[in-house]
This record gives sequence, C-alpha cells and structure tokens, in this order.
Amino acid sequence: MATWNKNAITSTTKIREAGALHQANYNAIEEGDDTLKVEKWNFTNRDTAGLATPPTRVDNTMQFFAQDNDDTKTDLYVIDDRNPANVIELTENGKLGGRSQSFVIGDFSFGTNTTTYDAGNIIKARGTFDTTNTTISFDNGDNMAAGVRISKGKFTVTVNADVLDDATDYQVMVTPHSSSGSARSASIISKGVVAAGNPVTIQVGIYEGSNLYDTESFDIIVMGGV
Repeated sequence: MATWNKNAITSTTKIREAGALHQANYNAIEEGDDTLKVEKWNFTNRDTAGLATPPTRVDNTMQFFAQDNDDTKTDLYVIDDRNPANVIELTENGKLGGRSQSFVIGDFSFGTNTTTYDAGNIIKARGTFDTTNTTISFDNGDNMAAGVRISKGKFTVTVNADVLDDATDYQVMVTPHSSSGSARSASIISKGVVAAGNPVTIQVGIYEGSNLYDTESFDIIVMGGV
C-alpha cells in the first residue's frame, strides 16, 4: 500500500520528479492509507450547484453527497449500488436520519439514560378494538388486524405475521375502556404460538365486576417476542 506524504512535493521539487510523487499520493488516497487523515470533507449542495440529484449509481460503490431536502436545507445523503439504487438520507435539520428514512438497528438509548432498548423491550404491536354484543372491529393501531368475537366478553385479536419472533417470550397488556366509570378488568385467556409467516392470535376476556362484558372498546399492547 502506498503511503501518504503531504510534504512530498515542495517549492524546490523538480518537474520531472513531481509525476511519481503525485502518483504515490494518489495511490495512497485510493487505497485509504492509514496516515491520510483529512480534517474535513466539504460536500457542495448539488441542487444549488445545478448538479443532478441524486448522482448516478456506480457498481460496487457507495457515494456520499449533499442536496436539499423538502424544506430546502442542505442535508447529507448516500446512494448505494443496488439497481435500482437506494438514496439514504443521513441528516435532516440537525438530526440524524430523515422523517421518511427506515432504520435497522440493534438497540438504542435516550440521552444520558443508561437503559438500552431493543426488540425485546419495545412495543411490537398495539391496537384499539371496538366491541358490541355481536361484533368486534379494529379501530386503530399498528401491526394488528381485525379480531373475532367468540362469545360475550371473549375476543380473539390478531398480531400480523412476522412481527414476533419467539414462540412464547412475549407479553400482552389489555386495558378496557369505561365511559360509565364502572370498574372493568381484562384477562389474557390464551397467547398464540409464533410461527414464521403466520399471524399470532391472542384471546382476551373483558369483565365488569366478575361478569363478562362486551359493549365497549379496549386497548391492547404486545411487547417482546424476540
């Protein structure tokens, strides 16, 4: 590997010698010599400069570049060598990532908090289900689908396929609503076994006092499952 030498060419270097010295430094740049440590890279805003955005993909190459995001501020991007290429936003308004950018991470934490969060201790699925004495319907949430009314106060809800990985290691929390102020409770009757490619069914019971109850909505949260 060539070695970078920023002092290779001086004011006294002969022209006939400069070519070889330039070549050695060029090789050091191309090969990523450990002694080459730049103080910064300046990426021009390609939109402001009138350049095509994003740049054209290149086989076996990742390219960093800067361009405007949706609010006309300069941000950093990378384009990969897939075909079609993925344009990945690395910054947005002083923050890491972009509002439409997907992430794959192992774990994360907040600020100075030493607690680490990963796929085992964050919410995997959530939903609000509306019930009557004959039906159950999915109101809103993520990674869940419509449920089934089994009998009075007993319902099956569904977690979408491949949201959970582990067959048994997941937790469920159910909170019944009560517009009348009456005390209501919930129980987990059964938790379905996870199988790749299949949704997971969870059976819950809703109670008012000691009696099954089914004419109001409830919330459900699913965590873990890794």
